[in-house]
Amino acid sequence: MPKHSKPRKGSLQFYPRKRSRRILPRVNWKHITKQEPGLLGFIGYKVGMKSAYVKDNTSHSLTKGKRITLPVTIIECPTIKILCVRFYKNNKVIGEVLNKNLDKELKKKIKLPKEVKKKIEDYSDYDDIRLIIYSQVKKTGVKKKPDILEIGLSGSKEEKLSYVKENINKEISVRDFIKQGLVDIRGVTKGKGTQGPTKRFGLSLGAHKKEKGV
Repeated sequence: MPKHSKPRKGSLQFYPRKRSRRILPRVNWKHITKQEPGLLGFIGYKVGMKSAYVKDNTSHSLTKGKRITLPVTIIECPTIKILCVRFYKNNKVIGEVLNKNLDKELKKKIKLPKEVKKKIEDYSDYDDIRLIIYSQVKKTGVKKKPDILEIGLSGSKEEKLSYVKENINKEISVRDFIKQGLVDIRGVTKGKGTQGPTKRFGLSLGAHKKEKGV
């Protein structure tokens, strides 16, 4: 009998069966492109869900042209601030510049690195700039510590440096990040540890007479 194998059939989001180390997912900023110079990502928090009554325009759909109800997730995106600026060369960190104008509440809730005396103007031989940002979660209804994340920038070296100097002491809003269109959302799914292999790995159920069971 031939062996039937479907290794990529199931969803890898349900594997492995253990707790996630970090709530914020890791992103490879090299493979994300954007036409306008600026941030390539943002931080948001799920605050609830709603139902949207929309018209189905999907081709070859059984409900094409009809009104259907879809679940909608509401994500709240508070403003973010720059914690420090990180310089890269040949995919290696060559230096960081810490922002001196940080929130007083941030110093009480998280452990900040030691003060770096170097300035942005001290770095000239680099090929990439990324930002370490923190979310102002106090402006939302979510009770947790601010999240810290490294986010890449789009544009040339001059455009990245100009964006950093303009926004180093400002609150960056989600309206500055995206004007209009679709965005990719990445997050940690809820635990599926008690589920069986059919839901976790997409295994198909056998016939009703196969091995005397389903």
